[in-house]
Amino acid sequence: MKINTALLFLFCSVFLASCNDNKCDCIAPPFETNLQGQWKWVKTTTPTKTITAEAAGINRTINFFNDGRSDLVTFYQSDSLKSTLVRSREGASADKKNLIYLMKFNPDGYIKFYMKDYSLLETSELMKDYTEKADTIRHFYQYIGQARR
Repeated sequence: MKINTALLFLFCSVFLASCNDNKCDCIAPPFETNLQGQWKWVKTTTPTKTITAEAAGINRTINFFNDGRSDLVTFYQSDSLKSTLVRSREGASADKKNLIYLMKFNPDGYIKFYMKDYSLLETSELMKDYTEKADTIRHFYQYIGQARR
């Protein structure tokens, strides 16, 4: 009985570890749980000005979800899909303690996500190559619920 349990554990471990291979056809692990869902744009700050959603009269949302194969981010403006980004499994980093995520999107570039708490999200602009010096624009979002697909 101990041998069967050990073999089952070994088989499950090998199977789960194989899903870390970027080339496999297994289900992709989902986005950071904290980011999943739909977020409504509140404002954008630049080094010279602040633009609020109310003043701009624009409704924007950002959605994080996993379709079973990839992590996707969709951007909507006034209920029209503006763009979809596919997250790369490489070239990203996370500071989970401080809720900061730098994500690479192929072939588009990088976005840095800063969670102020679990209902407020701050993002950088999409940048071809991420640098702290270029990271000067911030978009602020409020969590509003489950992601639309």
